[in-house]
Amino acid sequence: MAPSFERPREVSVSVDFSVPSLATASSQPGPPDAPEAPLEELEEVYSEPLLRLGVVISERPVVIVARPTDFGYIEFLKRVLREIYRVRSGGLPEPKHVSMPEDLRLLLPVDVGAGRRVFVLDLSRGRVQGSEAEDLLDEKSRDLERLRDRLRELFSQEFGFFVVYGDVKGVWERALAEAVRGYASVVPSPVEVSMRPGRLPFYVLLANAMWGRISDPVLDYRRLGFRDFDKFVVWLEDQYWRRLGEVSFEVLYKTKPSAGARESELHYLAKAFVVRHLAEKVDLNCVDTEEGKDAAVFDVVVTCGDLQRLVVEVETLYGTGTVVHKLVETVERAGKRKMKMWIVVPNPQAVIYLPLLLRTRRELRRKYDVEFYTLDVTSRSLVRLTDVASMLVKKWKETTEGAEEAKQHAALTAKDSATQTDT
Repeated sequence: MAPSFERPREVSVSVDFSVPSLATASSQPGPPDAPEAPLEELEEVYSEPLLRLGVVISERPVVIVARPTDFGYIEFLKRVLREIYRVRSGGLPEPKHVSMPEDLRLLLPVDVGAGRRVFVLDLSRGRVQGSEAEDLLDEKSRDLERLRDRLRELFSQEFGFFVVYGDVKGVWERALAEAVRGYASVVPSPVEVSMRPGRLPFYVLLANAMWGRISDPVLDYRRLGFRDFDKFVVWLEDQYWRRLGEVSFEVLYKTKPSAGARESELHYLAKAFVVRHLAEKVDLNCVDTEEGKDAAVFDVVVTCGDLQRLVVEVETLYGTGTVVHKLVETVERAGKRKMKMWIVVPNPQAVIYLPLLLRTRRELRRKYDVEFYTLDVTSRSLVRLTDVASMLVKKWKETTEGAEEAKQHAALTAKDSATQTDT
């Protein structure tokens, strides 16, 4: 029986060739009748296999088979999975990235698994390939049996990810399929992640948004000296943290740490980012942090000026699991006091959970004066999630049309060549 994995469904949408940019996007809250996000189109965009991973709510390990096409994306995938884990379970997953045969042989007897981990078995080009890969998991080898045994142990492991990245044809694919098929009642079927040809420009823009480059995205990373997408992604994340840390002493002094549970660095720096943004709209003396009593303590409160009675909550979503109900509770606290609220979600979580966040926004705005934002570290301002969604949908349409045109051109070229051969 041939092994099979879940396949991505085809997506078809209309086309808009204008260049996506949020350089002129408003960072101010819209009125109650502000334009809605293109949710239906956005959900088509998020039917892409990698982006669908954001809906994972399992308590069990997730096995992922990731196949690179015309560009590598393992560093991007690892960061997406890390954020999904932090939202689902809280804390950081233990990382394992194995790309050398000798390392895998050492780990196979005891230390291959998914529980509380992002475990990557990297078979991409330049790593394990050719006869070396076949020898490592020959049909009669102990290595193949050990891998099957480790996969069989997933039935009683906590949430985490086991990723096989690269060429998984032949014995690798059979080993995965056989192990999972034999324990289908307790181990979820592998989820296949792949990138269709022509999608690179969309994922470049998505990565920019995921690390805060909204109004001034880098659309051609080669001009910065990066030869591949993964190295660009690592740079984007590093720049994101650098930009978040560029806060004056006055703003840091004004930004109090959260009381109670330990506050993540991301939450604190995003809160300071909000304080700086608001201080540019009203006087810094009009902005307070960690104000209120008991359950009514808000991250940021504006006490005077044009935005008086605005409250802002930074939501990293870490440890919330299902996401939605935490947001509802947060907005209701402000709504009961007849206060305007902004929800600010840092960029990685905002991009991964964008459709869910915008559906939640739509429901909450029926009753409350609330708007959802993320950070634009290039302009040092906040930007509405609806604007981010419009930007991504526009780029998706461009790449979809571009891929279709390339396919049609290739078909016509092949037809012309066949005609010339016949004549």
